[in-house]
Amino acid sequence: MIFGIHHIKVICNKCNNISNNFETFNTLNASFNDNKEPTLIECLLNDMTDEILDGYQCDNCKEKTQAKKERRIWKLPKNLIIVFKRFTYDGRKIQTPIQSFTEDIDLKNIYSKISPHNNQTDYKLVSIVDHHGSINGGHYTAQGYNSKEKKWFLYDDQNVHSLENHHIGQSTYILFLNSK
Repeated sequence: MIFGIHHIKVICNKCNNISNNFETFNTLNASFNDNKEPTLIECLLNDMTDEILDGYQCDNCKEKTQAKKERRIWKLPKNLIIVFKRFTYDGRKIQTPIQSFTEDIDLKNIYSKISPHNNQTDYKLVSIVDHHGSINGGHYTAQGYNSKEKKWFLYDDQNVHSLENHHIGQSTYILFLNSK
């Protein structure tokens, strides 16, 4: 299973009516702010920042008003893909390193408070795609965990090297995780 579900909650500023919607996704985006070396959870929450909607037409009070839109996770897929937004709209690459973590990570902090699935939060990192270069060109490498050999490997075109452990940093572009 590679699809998850976002919980979109919209709260009317006029009557406090709550509208709940659900959207499927196959990748989660992770964004950077000014943090020097953010955690994975911080990057995921940066992309789920609450929004203010102007001109919202409330179904309850029938008024055109402001509303607050909150987006969290309702359910995560068994196989989770996280893509870091490494490029700005004007083409610059964001070189911010990501704080490294062990292969196991708990994603409970990104769930909706009312999700019945918020106990399915433990994930294991299984592979990483790194991007080296700029928006105009570059090179991709991959790091993958071989469960039979219980080792990480670096894949760079036709070259394969064993690693002591994976490396998460300023080139990390995509993470692949599996639920435990």
